[in-house]
Order: sequence, then structure tokens, then C-alpha cells
Amino acid sequence: MAKYSSEAAHEKLHAKFHTPLKRKAETNVDVVKPAPLLPLAHEPSFLCQWRQPQMRKHKTWQGDAILVLHTNRTTCSLRSVHDGKLLVTNAAFRRLDVNEGDELYVGGKEILIEKALTSSPAESDLSKADDHTPTPSIKQTPNSSGSRTGAIPTSQFYATPIKNGSQESSRALRRPSEPHPRYDPTAPGAVVMRRPSEKHQEVYGRGMPVVDVVLDPDLTRVLRPHQIEGVRFMYEAVMGFTALEQGHASPGQGAILADEMGLGKTLQTIAVVMTLLRQSCYYSSVTVGTVEKVLIVCPLTLVVNWKREFRKWVGRSSIGVLAVDDDGRSSVDRFVQGRQYQVLILGYERLRSCAKQLANAHPPIGLVVCDEGHRLKSKDTKTTKCFDAFQTRRRILLTGTPIQNDLREFYSMVDFVYPGMFDNYSVFKRVFEDPIMRSRVQHCAPSVAELGRARSQALQMVTKGVILRRTAEILAGYLPPKHEMVLFCAMSPIQRRMYALCTEFVQYQLTFSEERNYLPFITLLRQLCNAPELLTDSDRPSDSTIGGVLQAVGKVYNQGAARRIATQHSGKLAVLHALLRTIRSTTKDRVIIVSNFTATLDLLQRYCQDQHYPTLRLDGKTKQEARAKLVSQFNRHSSDSDHEPFVFLLSSKSGGVGLNLIGANRLILFDSDWNPSTDRQAMARIHRDGQTKPCYIYRLLLVGAMDEKMYQRQITKIGLSDALVGSDTRTVEQASSVGDSFSQEEIKDIFTLHPYTRCLSHDLLRCPCNGQGTPPPKVSESEQDDILPRMRTGFVSASDVQKESVLERTQRQELARYLGDMRHYDFVKHADLFVHDPILQEMASAPNNLPDTSLPAKEPQFESFLPSQQTDSLFLEKLVEKYACTNVPSVTGHALHRRMSLSAEEYEKLSPEKQKEYDVAQKLREEDEQSKLPYRWTQALDHVEVVVPVPEGTRGKQVQLSLQRTRMRLEVHGMTLVEVGDMLIQGQLSKPIRPDECTWTIDDGQVLNLHLEKANPNEWWAHVLTHDPPIDTTKIKPEDSKLSDLDGETRVMVERMMIENRQKQLHRPV
Repeated sequence: MAKYSSEAAHEKLHAKFHTPLKRKAETNVDVVKPAPLLPLAHEPSFLCQWRQPQMRKHKTWQGDAILVLHTNRTTCSLRSVHDGKLLVTNAAFRRLDVNEGDELYVGGKEILIEKALTSSPAESDLSKADDHTPTPSIKQTPNSSGSRTGAIPTSQFYATPIKNGSQESSRALRRPSEPHPRYDPTAPGAVVMRRPSEKHQEVYGRGMPVVDVVLDPDLTRVLRPHQIEGVRFMYEAVMGFTALEQGHASPGQGAILADEMGLGKTLQTIAVVMTLLRQSCYYSSVTVGTVEKVLIVCPLTLVVNWKREFRKWVGRSSIGVLAVDDDGRSSVDRFVQGRQYQVLILGYERLRSCAKQLANAHPPIGLVVCDEGHRLKSKDTKTTKCFDAFQTRRRILLTGTPIQNDLREFYSMVDFVYPGMFDNYSVFKRVFEDPIMRSRVQHCAPSVAELGRARSQALQMVTKGVILRRTAEILAGYLPPKHEMVLFCAMSPIQRRMYALCTEFVQYQLTFSEERNYLPFITLLRQLCNAPELLTDSDRPSDSTIGGVLQAVGKVYNQGAARRIATQHSGKLAVLHALLRTIRSTTKDRVIIVSNFTATLDLLQRYCQDQHYPTLRLDGKTKQEARAKLVSQFNRHSSDSDHEPFVFLLSSKSGGVGLNLIGANRLILFDSDWNPSTDRQAMARIHRDGQTKPCYIYRLLLVGAMDEKMYQRQITKIGLSDALVGSDTRTVEQASSVGDSFSQEEIKDIFTLHPYTRCLSHDLLRCPCNGQGTPPPKVSESEQDDILPRMRTGFVSASDVQKESVLERTQRQELARYLGDMRHYDFVKHADLFVHDPILQEMASAPNNLPDTSLPAKEPQFESFLPSQQTDSLFLEKLVEKYACTNVPSVTGHALHRRMSLSAEEYEKLSPEKQKEYDVAQKLREEDEQSKLPYRWTQALDHVEVVVPVPEGTRGKQVQLSLQRTRMRLEVHGMTLVEVGDMLIQGQLSKPIRPDECTWTIDDGQVLNLHLEKANPNEWWAHVLTHDPPIDTTKIKPEDSKLSDLDGETRVMVERMMIENRQKQLHRPV
């Protein structure tokens, strides 16, 4: 028999559940409201919310009620808790299983099951539901029997427990009187979570009994072994098991699931959320789960996808899931104030405006999940600070790329899920970041390297219980094979000239400009790597410097691109054209093309329309409601393969995360991003659950240009991530520096064009495979130093064998470490050896399929020169003159001069007037050609004066001059101004000099005067450097040589030479 603390409580229970006797109402009865019917002892009953069916978009509940299932198991009744009114009587009910959170339709009413009535319904559940409802009181009058119905024992509210051997399901309705788990932990295949330790019970248990937490059998059937491991990891972390076990000073209840893309992070998280909402390791008659509300924050583009995943794995009626993809304020109110929804899915962009509302949720939010958690890589962002308003210790952060740049990002994410693990950033920086970073400096002291190694190992051990990362290799047994290929595309001739103009101007800016803002030029060169047309079609920017460069390259493009065929002017577009044409004609596969630029997607869309390829497109302008339709349309297979989408154009920033595009099995990454995570996310769109075909991923890189430099820098960033949280056996200090900032040497390197190589990365690797796909040799560092000289064949001058710089050595080591296992194939020579992809074999078998990959001839117009300081517009005009030529290789300055000159016989046949006109025109041509030189020069018979403008304020110690008998090299501030010799074009000084007698001076810090003593003082120089345009020495007049300044002996010699030259011109004997 139930015991009551007071007579008032007894009367309240009696008024609620007593069945009144059938008698006429007496005049002294104060209340006429009917009391609720009392459920029989073996009739299960549930506390729920109810409402009339509504057609409104935002529905609300009308009140609380009790659902009673009758003994016949086919009918039920529904009675209001507040006034005892019978809402539904003997309505049909045929469900065998009723769970918390189910939404049902009973007798014309919609109901939401909150929980089964517990052992003390009068004192807990029902009294709480009726706190604000006045209790009806009835004045009793004597009746014939003189008795009244007694209180019903609370134990009769429970059904008889179902025995293990009965035919009823283990999940059927039951009301055992003892603490019990939700699911049978002894069932075959049951996944039972770890039970709390004694220490955990002391901290969190509050004396409550411990029960097993069993993963939902429906989810257990679909989870793979690695996913069950991930669920266990997250569950133990958010429950605090891990922190207590490791003995952390500040117990945390968070975790970072850093699995690579495609491993099912969403499904693992849903399993954890469902477990925490429905179950608790501590049994309570008041609450059902560990948490009552869950907040999931993700990119706005993934909100609908998260809701779809919940429906897919747990159904519609299990728990209330609210996805907010609009302004969200009214929807968030329903989550905050009501009990209808237990899960809220919200975009990062919406969180800022709703943070204060969510902080006042009742019951409070018990778990926060952040998808694409690398967005929280800084503690100072507004989005990260929004989470400070929540008093939620349980946090799960999901990311496929946990570290993108440096250790500070790593600290921010760990501190988000586990506040206080490192005390604060200054402590983390002093203890971990600084020693590790110092140990990564080249040629650091052994003690510094040892300290960095110890600290990196300690960091890995400390964060081991917080971060779990598995690679995509796990999917090898579940998904078809995946092949990743990097295709190095040769530049087109017009692309090469435009690129050389841009890099030459950037080098000029880095030398003479004070601002040195090189970032806009990076974007410009990235677009040029995609297609020259992107620069000519782009709008003029506000920056006058960039606008001038765009105008200059536009002139080069207009003069050099006679036929406007995009596939001929872009190396990557030519390869793409060959790929798509081969795929379309030989297979039924579909293709995804990914780009970082909207302008590039526009160009690719026009190209696909010209080729009549059915195309879909998803970018930042695509509306949220249209995204799911596009993905569904592309993944849906149709019998009409000619009209179904063949190409899906995808923006890497807008659609590179969360989308499942298994309708395609080939993906082309048209351009790369500085952040490797962006590319990795985009490349993972096709190799996911549901894929049935082998996957092929092609990354297109332009050889020797910005594309290849970005790819090399990505590798070092991937190295840092793998060293900290991946399976890489290296320690952190072995990864090279991957900060966002560039050193001066790196800036020069990324703005350097390498036109005379088939693959710069392969050259840096020093791989002797010759493009035959043989496994790269495993050699030590000392052995690698001698690889380059042995690889080169034929005649190689001594000046071509240069010592490897520190930057080149670092790049080679990183490339060898992360690309060393990849095979290298030269499609021009050994395409038949590549057997992994029939499409590439088909392309290589037909010579017309591949673009021209021949290297350009080493002509002077492609060699860089450093000018004197002048205005940007003037220098750009000279660059346009230098590179604005036709596609046919242009003649050099020497040939141009010979065509315009006349022989002595032809000159003598001219009339005196014509000879005078010719002399004036020749002099003007010589002056014009000389004005293009980066210096000015004059000469006497015995010496040459060279005048070189230098940056203002140049001092003597900043000048380095190297003079040899036939070679000269001049450097100021480490930048070459004049360089002659066989290093570049086999040029020499026009005539030998006497280096010991040469001198130089600086006038006013702006002009450098160089005095060169001729080895033969009895001859004129046609030019100072052999590749400069020559002058006509036969037209030198005595006054031009300053004979009045010469001594008598020299003057006689000069006059004799002039007479001899004149006699030769007249064909007379000397």
C-alpha cells in the first residue's frame, strides 16, 4: 500500500484517480468536474502531450495527458491531466511497442509520448504536471454503504515483467519494479557501453543504482566495427570516464572525432546522441536519459543533410528533431520552451543570433556537437565565443582535417572540447609549441631537437584520450578501390608568355616597391593557371597596379591568341577536354569537376554547353532548398543515359563538405587551394557509402607555375596534421614549417616561372625512374645529394650544376616523404605502362587526344631581366613589347637588326640624301634598342663606361660585383641586375676585359658607374653583352670617340683605324 506524507497528498491522489459512485449530485457538492478514470493495475499508461491535428507550419501542443492501453491490447483511452477530461475513449490501438519520444495518432488526436508512468506517479509525474491546476475538493456526505474506495497501491501501475523465455520481444512494454537497462545486454550482438567506475560513481552517481547502457539494436545492425569503436570513444569521453581514468586536473567531458571523410562520423554521432537521450548509466525514476536536449551546429549547407540522416537512421517518431535553415528565431523558441524537440540542428551563421535564447533553454542543453569543427580553430572568433554562453561541458567536435596550419589551431580545438587541459595558451606555447617549433628549424642544436622530440611525444600522449582519428584505409573492405592521380599539365605558349610577364612584374615590385603587397598577384596567377581567358574577361579591380597588369596581359593575349579556342590556350583545359571526351565515348561514368573560383565554373559551364554535355551546377549562389534536389537528381540513375547529367560542376567552398555524390565515380580537381583540407573534403565526395564503382580522382596542376608551388606547400601542412593526430610515425618536429607567412626566399620561389621542365616536383625528388612507374628508390640523405649529377646526360657545363639550397632541400625531403610511394609516369614516353586507369591509357594511345607537351626553346624573350627603377606603367609597356608576339617563335634582336641593316655595297648605291636618311633612321633604331636595356653605356677605345640605376640609398656594402675576363655579374641587395655568361644563354662580354683594372663608384646612392678596361684598346665594341642589340661601329665618328681627350700616340692610332675602315667601305686598298 502506498504511503503518503500528509492527508492533503492523499486527497489529491484520490481526487485524480478515484472512480466516483453513480449517484445524484447533492446540493452540498462544490465541484462537478469528473475525476479521471483510474487505470487498472496491469494497464500500461504513459505521460504525453496532445493536440488537435493542425495544418500550420509551426505546430504547438495543447496540454498534457495520460495514455492508457487497455488489457485487450487493441484499444486505448486518453485523459487530460489538467482537468481530468476524457479526450479519447476506446480508440483503436495496435502498436506493440511504445517508446519515449514517439509521435502517435490516437482517436483523432496527435500525441507525443514523454515517458512511462513511474513507480510513484502521484508524487512525481502527475503532481508535477498539475502544479498550476487547482485540486478539486469534494464535501463527502454519508451514503448507504458508509464506505469509500481506498487508495490504489502504486505497485499496481506496472505490468508484470516479461520473462526472458517468453515469446514477447525483449523490447516490448514492461514495468519491472527493479532498475533495468533499456535493451537486453545479454542479447546476441548487443553492444554494451562501459560501466562507470567507483570513482565515477562517487563524483557523478549521487547514490543512484548503476544499469547497463546498451546501444540501440537497430543501430547496432548497421554500424561497422570502426564506427562502434568511435561510438564507445565519444560516449566514454562525454561521460567523463576518460578524464577520470587519465587523472586530469580539470575533468573534461569532450572529444574530437577526426576521422577522414567517408568513415561515417555523422552516423557515429547520431548513435551517441540517441544513446544519451534515451539511456543513462544511473537509473532514475524521474529522468530517462543522460541529457534531455542536444544542439548540433554545422555549416548552413549541411543542416538539411543532418535532418535527413536522422530520419534515415532513427525514423520520424523516435525523437523530435528540429532543423533551422531560415532566420531561425521563431523555430528556436519552440526548442527552448517546449519538450516536443530534443535535437536542434543549426548553422554556424544562425548561432550568433540565437546564442542568448539557447542559453535559457529548459531543460538546459546537455550536449553540443560541432560538425566541421575546424571552423573553431581560433578562440577569438565570434562564433567560438557564442559557445561560452552555454553551461555545457559535454562537447563533441567533428572534423576530417583537425590541423590545417599550426599548433595554435590545435590548441584552440582541444581547449574547446576540454577547457583547461593546457591551462591557457601562454602555458601551451611555452611548454609545447615553442620547443616543437624550435626543433623544426634547420640545423638546430642537438639539445633543442631532443627537447622538441620529447615535448611532441608528450603532447601526443596527453591528447590521446581526446582525439580519435582513423584513415580511409579502413574502408578498403567495404568500398570499391580508389585511385588518386596528379596530372601535370604543360603550359600553352600564350599562357607561358602571360605568366612570364606577370612574374617579371612581381619581381620588379618586390625589388623597388615599398609596400610589396604580393597577395593579389597570387590570385591573379592562380586564375591564369586555369585559363588566360579568365584574366581578359575579369572586371577591372580598384587597385590600379593590378588593373595595369590585367591590361598588359590582355594586350599579350589579344596579339598572341589569334583563334579564340579556350582548349588551345589553357594547358589544364586541354587535358580536361581530352579526359571528358574519352570518358564520354568509352564509358557510362559521370564526372564531378571542382573549382575554387566562380569565374572558372562559368568558363567550364560554357565549355560543357559547347560540347553538349548535360550539366548540373552547385555553388554559393545555389539556394538551400535547391541543393538537395540537385544532389538527388545527379545520384538518381536513369535509363536514358544520353540525357541524364554527365558533369556536375561543384564549388569547393560551397559544396565541398557533407555532400554525398555517389552518382559519379570520377572527380576532377581543376584547381587547388592553399588549405589542403578544402581539397581533401572536395575529393571525398564520391568515395563514400553507397558507391559501387571504382573511383578515380584527378588533380590537375600546371607545371612549373603557382599550381605546383601550392601543391608542394599543401604537403607540408598535411605532414603536420599526420604527425600530431594521424597514423604517421613521425614526430612533430620532423614536419617542415607550415605557417601561413612566407619567407622572402619562398616569395621569390612562388613567383618564379619554370618553363623548361616537364614536372618540377619530379625534378625536386631527384627520382631516376625516367617516368616508367618504377618504385622510387629508398636512399639516405647522403646518397640523395649525388643523384642529380648522375641523372643528367649529355654535355653539362659546370655552372649548371648548382649547390642545393636549404629551401630546395626542405621541399625535396617533404615531397620524398609524402609522395615517395607514388609511381611516376611520363605519358609522352611510357603511357603504355600505366595500367591503373583505362581512360588515361586510351588518351595516351591517340596522339591527337593529348595537348602539346613540348618544352619551349630557350629564347631570350622568355628570360627575365631586372630593369632600372621606373614607373609601373612604363615598365609594363616594355613587358608588353617583350612578350606580345605571335604563336610562331619570334626572331631575336640580332636577326631583327640584320634585316634592317644594309651591306656596304647596298649603302654605296644609295644617293647622298638616302644615305643621310638611312643614317638618321639607323641611329634612331639603335637608340630605341639601347633604351630597352637596364643600363646605359658609352665607350672610348680603351674602356667602356656602364651606368646602372640602383635603388635610392644604396650603399657600397650592398653591391657585389664579380668580374672575369669574359663574364660579369652585378648584384644589389641580393638581386641580379646584370648577369652574363654561359649560365643562362651562353652569353659573354662583347670583348675581353682586364678585371684587375676595372673600378666602380656610386653617385648619390642612385647610380652605379662601372669602368671596364678593354683588353684590346684598339677596337670598338658593338655591344657590352653579347645578347644586347649591337650598334654599327662603322658609323662611329671621331667626335663620338672624344679624340681631343686622347694623348698624341693614341689619337694617331685611332685616326689610322678610321682611315682603314673608310678604305674598306670604298673597296680600296688599305
